[in-house]
Amino acid sequence: MYRSPPNSSKTLSAPQLNLPSDENDSESNVTLRCEKRRRLSGGEIDEFAMFKSEMQELLQKMFNKMLINQNIRLDKLEKSIADMDKNITSVIKTNNDIEASLNFLSEKIENLHDQIKIVKNESKELNIRLNTIDARLNSLEKSNRITSIEIRKLPKKLNEKKGDLFLIAKSFINTLCLESSNNITIRDVYRLPSRREALESTLIMEFSDTNSKGIVMEAVRRFNRQTGSPKLNTHHFGFDGQPLPVFISDFLTKLDKQLFYHAREFAKSEGYAFCWMTNGRIYIRKKEGAPHIYVKTEDQLNQLKNKK
Repeated sequence: MYRSPPNSSKTLSAPQLNLPSDENDSESNVTLRCEKRRRLSGGEIDEFAMFKSEMQELLQKMFNKMLINQNIRLDKLEKSIADMDKNITSVIKTNNDIEASLNFLSEKIENLHDQIKIVKNESKELNIRLNTIDARLNSLEKSNRITSIEIRKLPKKLNEKKGDLFLIAKSFINTLCLESSNNITIRDVYRLPSRREALESTLIMEFSDTNSKGIVMEAVRRFNRQTGSPKLNTHHFGFDGQPLPVFISDFLTKLDKQLFYHAREFAKSEGYAFCWMTNGRIYIRKKEGAPHIYVKTEDQLNQLKNKK
């Protein structure tokens, strides 16, 4: 049996297949899509182009300024390098000049050294010759003085004449008790030069021979060794007033006086007991009974000192 469809007053439309049956299903079935970039409008494009142009212009200006500064620095650096090159060139030239001057001075100094050596050698030879000449002159002078004695610290008389000097010498000989000796002959008596205002000076007595001189010097030593009587003084030479000591020795040359002084100093410092002079010769002796040493030069004293 056929049934007729049900009669309904409502008209049904096609079903919505995509609609969810409930809210949960609706959220879970939604498809998420990325939002598309919004397109710029015409005005916005113009503003961006202007901004871009301004930025490019600003960057270009900054770059140009930096380029200019860099060029300025490079120019300064190039100038400094050029100046340095000039200075280096100048320094090199100066160094070359200095080196040339030093070489020149070095040659001059070497020449001077050679000349100094030559002068030193000549000076040594000259000193040897001078020493030889001095020795010869001293020997001649010593031979002329070998018969003379000197009397130091002897007062001067007013308007003193040659006869006055011989009277002084005679008083001296009489004091020594030698007036009766025929062997004593005084050849000459004179004073050494002295200042005009000086009250005393050295008197030189020259005898006829060395024997007479030796007798007188031995008498002087004997007289001064006497006990209980004063040593030789101005009274013994005929001078009035307070007696003043006088000193009698060989009439030495200048070189011999210096040598005698050094010999006495050497004897004191090195412990030599005796130092004396006889007939112009200087002797030293270490102790009583020891051999005497004839001193001829200062070098000989130095050699004796260095032997210790």
